[in-house]
Amino acid sequence: MIVEIPKIIKIGALKATLEITPYAKCDDGYNGFFNQRTEVMGLDTTLGVGNRDRVLAHEITHMIDIDKECNLGEENISRIGNGWLEFLRDNLGIELDWSNIQ
Repeated sequence: MIVEIPKIIKIGALKATLEITPYAKCDDGYNGFFNQRTEVMGLDTTLGVGNRDRVLAHEITHMIDIDKECNLGEENISRIGNGWLEFLRDNLGIELDWSNIQ
């Protein structure tokens, strides 16, 4: 099943406009970011589709971590993000459609 990614992602009281961002990796050393103040989630333009899915899952997990006050830490955020992405893909057959995101 193909699921279109929304341009605006909401988790609890947080929201973020999802953008494909040039130089995110060069400027910050990361493949993506979530800025709570500006309400922007950016993913680096150099990411391929598989990596883009993984980084999106990671950044959404950051939003959950902030909103639910979990204090997971970077490594655990990656583990949980990768885990729920595997569940969606491998158990529910969900494939993410990036055509709406620029």
